[in-house]
Amino acid sequence: PILPTQSRPRASSLRRPQLRRGSSRNRARRASPFQVPGSSRKGGRLVAAAAATMSIAPEKDEDAGAELGSVCSKTDLESVCSKAIEDVDEALDIVRAKTVEMVEAVVGQKCPEDPDASFEFMLGMDQRRKKVSCLQDNKGWRTIFSLHGSVVPHVMSDPLFLLCFFGFVVARLVFYISGAEYDEDADFRGVHLLGTAVTFFLVFYSGHSYSRFQAQYFHAQDAGGALHLFTMYAKAFLPRARALRLVRHINAAHVAGYVGLSEMYTIDNCLRGFNNRFKVLTTDEMAQLEATNFDASCSPAGMSLAVEWVLMGLRDAAAAGELTDLRLQELTAKAMKVKASLNRLFHYRSQPIPYFYVHLAVLLGYVYLPLVAYMLAVAAKSHEEFAYGFIWEFQNGFSVFFKCVVVLGLRETARIMSDPFGSDLYDMPSLTWCVGQLKKCRSILDAKPLPEIDAELEEELLAGGSKR
Repeated sequence: PILPTQSRPRASSLRRPQLRRGSSRNRARRASPFQVPGSSRKGGRLVAAAAATMSIAPEKDEDAGAELGSVCSKTDLESVCSKAIEDVDEALDIVRAKTVEMVEAVVGQKCPEDPDASFEFMLGMDQRRKKVSCLQDNKGWRTIFSLHGSVVPHVMSDPLFLLCFFGFVVARLVFYISGAEYDEDADFRGVHLLGTAVTFFLVFYSGHSYSRFQAQYFHAQDAGGALHLFTMYAKAFLPRARALRLVRHINAAHVAGYVGLSEMYTIDNCLRGFNNRFKVLTTDEMAQLEATNFDASCSPAGMSLAVEWVLMGLRDAAAAGELTDLRLQELTAKAMKVKASLNRLFHYRSQPIPYFYVHLAVLLGYVYLPLVAYMLAVAAKSHEEFAYGFIWEFQNGFSVFFKCVVVLGLRETARIMSDPFGSDLYDMPSLTWCVGQLKKCRSILDAKPLPEIDAELEEELLAGGSKR
């Protein structure tokens, strides 16, 4: 191991063990004479103890060597190992902590820890997404100045934009100070050809991402439509108790599919709050879903388990004589349609846009935009008249800004559209969809039966409608 260069520790400092059983983290750090950079992070105590263990005692002080051996006694090593295991356990929570950070970054607020409060928080985030999607109805200058939800903030925060724009400004100042003149023989046709190729490639990249966006949207809508048809069939052909249970399970499968699909929605901040409010799962059913750990693994395991409950319910209904073979096939087809549509979303997640494609898009931007900034800085003419010169400089500066918006904007648009169920503010409001679908299903279940057919009333209605 390579340790930072430092003076040899004194024997008196080695009398205090670096890590003792029951000692606090701060005391352990103060006691360690081998304080290394980064030891305040996860596993820092293990690094400090390993440094003390593998160090060499002073050659002229035999007592110091003996004391060093006592520091690394078996008890202390066991303590180090136990604390390292605790660090590993704490590090396993990073995934969910990062999920919370993503949510807070999108909405600019702190996500509450209570399941019910975090569920309301996630619904509020979906409402912000719906408001952003409604901004497309603006016209004229209102659309131009509605920067919230646009690509401009992403472009202006990109390091490449800052490099190109401020590099252009610095280059122009250098030209003014040095008194360099415009080189009329400069040939930038190669840069223009590269710009044409970059624009064509990014437009093609954005079109491919938009196709993925639309396809995933329609798969999500197919799942919702199959859910409605299943509810109507269950309402019409099954006893009410059986229909209520099956509709509960199919809606649980629907929300579990989106929880497993998106890192934004977890069992903690979504499914528990959803279940506490709408009661779609019993305590035992909820425990079985949680045991699959489908949110951490981003898998359809939870959704598949809920669909399996639906199929077992249909089997029991057919065995009890509540369903004919034809109705059983129809209800089974609708349940499997929900599962198949959600499974296609997982297929898109498991097969993202190839990395070499994304890398090429990023590489072209980092090659082309600095060349454009340099070209416009070199090709800009200097004018003695301040007003005309200022207009010329503003025109070239705006050209750099606009080219960065086009190139970086197309690249960022393609990235966002390639995964509509991610953590961006422009993604689809999945949780709001699940709530809306459940409410529609329950409105179907609450529909009251019509009275007996009245032949005279039907004739009167037909006669009145014919006259009109």
